[in-house]
Amino acid sequence: EVPTVVVATDTHVLFIADDFPPMARFRDAPEARLLRWHPLDGLCRVVIGFAFQRVALEFETAPPEGEATPDAATLPLSPVSFQSSGRRLTRYGLVTRNKQRSHAVVSSIPRLANELRLRHQPPRRKVLISNADQQLLDEVARLSRDGEVLAYHMLFQYRKATPGVQLPRSVILTSGELLLCEEDVLGTRPELLRVLDKCEPRDVLKIRSEEDPRELTLIVRQASALLASKRKWRLRGPDRSGMERLRAEARRLCPE
Repeated sequence: EVPTVVVATDTHVLFIADDFPPMARFRDAPEARLLRWHPLDGLCRVVIGFAFQRVALEFETAPPEGEATPDAATLPLSPVSFQSSGRRLTRYGLVTRNKQRSHAVVSSIPRLANELRLRHQPPRRKVLISNADQQLLDEVARLSRDGEVLAYHMLFQYRKATPGVQLPRSVILTSGELLLCEEDVLGTRPELLRVLDKCEPRDVLKIRSEEDPRELTLIVRQASALLASKRKWRLRGPDRSGMERLRAEARRLCPE
């Protein structure tokens, strides 16, 4: 994942690296590092991920070429290009992990793009907004004995042995299982979810709050007596409120 600021002007969508100094102020005028940009009227589709945790933007135009365009080989932001109905499309996956942020993208950028698309002669079709909920529900039904999704959170997993390193994860609670997954947000693999670990509610020994309110640890019984007695899911969310919801949902499901 690449921390990115998405900026929509009246003509373009800009993807800017979010690597500004933490205490930078407006008067400091930190230099913005442009990763990619697209003409705004090239936006043709917006796909909303499950529970508004992520959004995908699809453009029917390639990024502009020229002297000011960064060398693609050095870019940390890697969109996916693909063919659809004879058109070459470029997709960017925005993982917000926050319903309000996703809603801000969906409610503003397509509206601005439609204003430009309708000025073309003949007018272009309005930006299509679709929902990917069913894709995730079908995937959970394939992976879990009980496919009814009770809770879903996109967050990070971390280890105390490697401070500063956190890996994107999706945690899914059903009535019969807890799933710790790696999720393909750009659609580059045949399967949307890859299960890294799972357990039954009765195997959750403890739901432990950490000093940082954005962190939560699930202590889980090992499936085999030959292994260590416990394993730990150390989880970190983007904000306090999201982890409070996960904590409450896990405690309702797991007897501890």
